[in-house]
Amino acid sequence: MLILSLIFHSGQHQSIVVRAFNQSIHTLNVKLNTLFDKVFITLNLDESRLNTNAIIQVGDNFEAILEYHCFLHPITVGLLRKWLSLSSVHWPDYPVEQREIFHHLLEPFDIAYSSTSSLKRFCQAASMSTQLHVLSHVSQALVCTQGGITDTYALPSQNLHRLSHPETNAIPSIQFDDFTYPKICFESHERPRKPLDIQFMRKLKSALSVTKQSNAKISKSGIKDGFTDMLNSDELSEPQTLLVQWLIHKCQTCEPSTLRQYALSMSRVWLPAVIQLELLEASSDDILEAYESLLEKNYELKRRSFIAGRLVDLHNFVVKHNPGIAPIPYQSLISSHSTRSHTRSGFVDEALFSALLTSMDGITDLNSSEKLAIQVVCLLMYRGGLRLNEIKKLQLNEIEIIDDKLSNTGWITIKNNKWGKNKTLSSLRKIPFAQTLRHSEKLLVNKYLLHRQQLPNAQDRLFIVIGASRTVFDSSAVSNCISTILRRLTGLSFFVTYHLRHSCMSRLQLLIELNDQQLDSLPNIFAYTTTERKNLKKAIFGLNKQFSYYELAAFSGHESPEVTFQHYLHFSDLIMSYKWKSDALPLTLKMAMGCQLISRREFKKIQTTQGSVYPFDLAHYNITKMKIKEVSTHITTNQQGVNPPPNKNTVSVEMCFGLVQLYSQGEDIHGLALRYGISAATINKWIENATFLANLKTKATKSVSRHISEYRQSQILPGKLKNLEEQKLAERFYRRFKALKSEKRKDILSHLNHILMNSSVSKSGVIISDPKLLTQFIHDLSFAIPKRSWRANTLYIEFSENEKAWKLALKDLKMITEKVGSNKGRKGFGVIRLEFISPNEKQHLISRKDISKMSSHLLHYIAYMVITMMRSHS
Repeated sequence: MLILSLIFHSGQHQSIVVRAFNQSIHTLNVKLNTLFDKVFITLNLDESRLNTNAIIQVGDNFEAILEYHCFLHPITVGLLRKWLSLSSVHWPDYPVEQREIFHHLLEPFDIAYSSTSSLKRFCQAASMSTQLHVLSHVSQALVCTQGGITDTYALPSQNLHRLSHPETNAIPSIQFDDFTYPKICFESHERPRKPLDIQFMRKLKSALSVTKQSNAKISKSGIKDGFTDMLNSDELSEPQTLLVQWLIHKCQTCEPSTLRQYALSMSRVWLPAVIQLELLEASSDDILEAYESLLEKNYELKRRSFIAGRLVDLHNFVVKHNPGIAPIPYQSLISSHSTRSHTRSGFVDEALFSALLTSMDGITDLNSSEKLAIQVVCLLMYRGGLRLNEIKKLQLNEIEIIDDKLSNTGWITIKNNKWGKNKTLSSLRKIPFAQTLRHSEKLLVNKYLLHRQQLPNAQDRLFIVIGASRTVFDSSAVSNCISTILRRLTGLSFFVTYHLRHSCMSRLQLLIELNDQQLDSLPNIFAYTTTERKNLKKAIFGLNKQFSYYELAAFSGHESPEVTFQHYLHFSDLIMSYKWKSDALPLTLKMAMGCQLISRREFKKIQTTQGSVYPFDLAHYNITKMKIKEVSTHITTNQQGVNPPPNKNTVSVEMCFGLVQLYSQGEDIHGLALRYGISAATINKWIENATFLANLKTKATKSVSRHISEYRQSQILPGKLKNLEEQKLAERFYRRFKALKSEKRKDILSHLNHILMNSSVSKSGVIISDPKLLTQFIHDLSFAIPKRSWRANTLYIEFSENEKAWKLALKDLKMITEKVGSNKGRKGFGVIRLEFISPNEKQHLISRKDISKMSSHLLHYIAYMVITMMRSHS
């Protein structure tokens, strides 16, 4: 009776669920919980065909499992209570396998069954009866998920408490720079891609056939020498170099046959994938998604384990030797070794998302515009369902804007542009972004839009700018920042940035399936008002209710609803519990007592009050009797922590540069203040400081401006940074400078002031005449500029009074002797001209044979802009 009730009343129509439930009750070790007053049991399903969706700790190890939350009808709960009242189960032939369970179910009814009958078919056939008698208005899509026809995956059990408990941890302030990796450029050799790949494969196969002696078997040492020769050639791209380095590493432990298998597999699988993915710019989530996509599309189940293991091994090696590449999340490493794929199910509730946005104000090394930009990134994922790579390349002219604000619908067009391509053809779409936002969130987006729109040439600009303004933001750093904040707020290590997108899709599924009254009871999951729901439903799904899941798939950028169900919709189990009819299956006293739903006295009391008695009228009785507790949270409301500091309005260097430049072109200070929301006093201070620096003169006989070249005499600012790498380095300096303590910042300002007073446009670098000052200068600036970035041009330090001190100070520095000292005449003290080496020096030296070195004016630009913004009138 209990299993039949599970199938017909609770609507559990998957044979693997019935089998797992049967196994659970056999041991009498049943752990029940409630969620929104609905009783459920979490089952671990053992089915190799399905993905895993949760990570659990077993001893010191972690294991990927498939969790399923089986919501139980009140009649099923009553029968379960009756079963659990048994002290033990004395049943020698207790049915365990599905076939045995099926036979025992039919045995009391004297029903003949054929050899083709099975528990799976019986459960699926029972769905019709459940729809007619127990459920109300169930879509065919949900019927397919309950019957196992369409695969979908529930939330991990450790995520469930977040649905009903809005508490979050208080977290300390963080620095965005902690999440950026030092970049290693993948140099592009201007060669046709296909011939280079063919050439590489030929060399690889040649290396795999190398022997140490003629007529001898292929040896590991011979193969290693062949790979080493490949590595020493200048014809390999950076991804190819990484692959060959890994193969050399594997020569230590693998036999030639294994090496051949590894080399040919990874050159065909990993190499094309990372070239297309742009590995250095990709976040850990993007890399993991690309690897999972490779396994899902191209390999049979038995081969996936081999490919997954090699991908993990190779990626770990690449990350270890190249810190510029993002690692894969720890839990995904475990699941990747299995033949079963892992679905990263997770849901970010409304309270957690609100805390996430608030925590962005606690990022100490970003300016106000950049903090706002990260908040908008979160909104685009959480409300608009966009991928991080789609947000990264989004341009202002792809957003429907009226009067510097989002239009009422706020259409965003997701298409290929010069900044990148979409993941698939299905990703080409338009989304009504404004309709997905709540009122307060729309104000936040409009505030950011106003800032971006007011900058010159706005229509050709990227929408989201974090760091360098003329390139896409570092998606890896942004992803790691968001993931870290989510994990610290919740204490749950499985949260990743892409759960914001998962949450958007799962929330829209609730909008499809539940009515307003049901949605009102889920404020921490679905916070839209009735009007917002109506507008959102009309904007995304239109008036046709028949194809809602196809519209949701199109909104998500998927080719079919099956893809959306399999990876993004995690509430199908919870929704089914809301589909039970509250007025179905009227009960008699005998039925209620037989199922242990209630006591005789309580039944009579309810019957007297309302006449007919239904199972849901008695649901709370068994919850109380069985002492079933609600899913609990480990977070306490009074938990101690450091709250983010108040949001101080800080202005970017780019904004300062732009406003001063507009002033020099004839704009009025008060007009600029009104248009950009920055005080006239601040703008006036910048202009005065820039003018002061521009008027600094050299001490030569013919005095000229120190910082403004002759052909730019009408300007009061230095030339903009044109090199992308220099822009990124400058942004890194600004971020780290903001995070310094006040005393340390004063020291850095002193050095920056020294740069401006001891440099000129006619010569690169800064003059330093004291060895101790050089040592202190390099040490103090090492927070942002490593020692390897400096080059010293020495002047007359040989035979000088400070020769020994200079040699000590110049140790480990790149040096060029510009003017040699003499031992004749009076001894001097010596001087050096310290240059900042251009990050693209190697490329310049290859393309130009008339130069032997290339320095950068980056340091001079940084000093000029920082002093312009921070120098006081005193």
